[in-house]
Amino acid sequence: MAHQANADDILSDVEDLNQMGAITPIEAAKTINDLDDICLIKIFSNKSLTSIDLCSLAETCKRFKQLVQGVFPEEFHITSQTFISSWLTSMDCCTFFCGWDCERILKNFGSRLVAFRVDETNEFVVNSVARYCGDVTLKLLEIHGMRKMKFLLHQLRPIFRRLLTLSIDGCDFRNMKYRHISCDSLVALEIVQTEDCNKILKNNFPNLERFIFRYDAVAAWLRRTLEETDVISSFIGRHRRLRTLHLFGSSINCSSKLVEAIGKGCGQLEELTIKTKRRKKSYEVLNRLSLPKLSRLEVVISLENCRQIVSLLQASSSLETVTLYFEDTVLLPVVNVLSELQYLREMMLICHAFHMIPWTKLTQLRKLSLMEPGSRFFRSSDLFNIIRQLTSLEELEIISFSMHPFLLHQGEFSQIVKIVEERSHMLTLKCRSNFMASNDENQKVRLI
Repeated sequence: MAHQANADDILSDVEDLNQMGAITPIEAAKTINDLDDICLIKIFSNKSLTSIDLCSLAETCKRFKQLVQGVFPEEFHITSQTFISSWLTSMDCCTFFCGWDCERILKNFGSRLVAFRVDETNEFVVNSVARYCGDVTLKLLEIHGMRKMKFLLHQLRPIFRRLLTLSIDGCDFRNMKYRHISCDSLVALEIVQTEDCNKILKNNFPNLERFIFRYDAVAAWLRRTLEETDVISSFIGRHRRLRTLHLFGSSINCSSKLVEAIGKGCGQLEELTIKTKRRKKSYEVLNRLSLPKLSRLEVVISLENCRQIVSLLQASSSLETVTLYFEDTVLLPVVNVLSELQYLREMMLICHAFHMIPWTKLTQLRKLSLMEPGSRFFRSSDLFNIIRQLTSLEELEIISFSMHPFLLHQGEFSQIVKIVEERSHMLTLKCRSNFMASNDENQKVRLI
């Protein structure tokens, strides 16, 4: 058999021969080189061989290198820390190596690298990735706690050009001047607790579809809120292909400028989260917004941003799922707009006064989750009222973090069974109770 046979074809032959019990006997071979490729592939596939063993085999000769590349995992990850690096074949399997061993893996199999996680900082591993993986397309680059960002951006410049997902967590750009990042292939960007990230947000990523921003610190209440909100608004306005947008923290506020940037520039948006803690009154949204593809929305609602949230809801005619956190009281203008959303089917609601909600305006709901934010605010009368008025409801969940959570009693459960007994569909009720429900097949309520 020719020594240069394709490794994938050989693996296929091995499977066929295994099924027939016809693997070539090895007793006649005087040296390992006398074995044919199918036997060698079988040997090199042994699970007892480590990645370093496979490196040693690949460094033996061209024939062995070709065969070993056929059995080495098609994808692997590297996590680089200050003193060690780890090679991951999956999220559940992690082996630690010194820098030299990591370089050997990259030298022999660097074309298989799909994810690189680096923190402050193993320059040797960064240099090795830059040297041996310049032509790969990374699915993920995670940067944690990095202070030498200039070094990293310079060394991995070829990789950035083909990068698909970039995550920056706890890094610091304050000592670095603005730097243009050529990263036209980037699809997803996540920035978490990173100082002076404006230097990243001034770049353009023409294929960006997912953007996550989180910065939450006490100091953020006192500084740079206006500037950061403006920078993020401008960034969103330039990236019109966004499908997913999540904004968290106290360094930005739900201003009219931010809402207009989303509603005017993100016509492809499907998921939106705005959970900002900065309470600052903003002007009305003057321009007409349009989010025709938005199906999921999660927002924090206060007296200060009520008008902005109403404008977002009015622009989102295709909404199917919403999560609403009322910081103050239930604001009726929000409920009125929700009542007009004909495709709305699921809602999670966090508030302090469930009895103030006019449930008759939300009869299109099929699934409802209610969360008690702290002290006990949910009562059995609220539960009866909701079930009576939401006649299409199929699932109701009550989530509580209170020291005295809502507890359903057997008599109350019996009342609920009577309320829904004439309905054509089943109601699944998820809440705590002080009894064991029988879940009779003939009744229309199932308690979980």
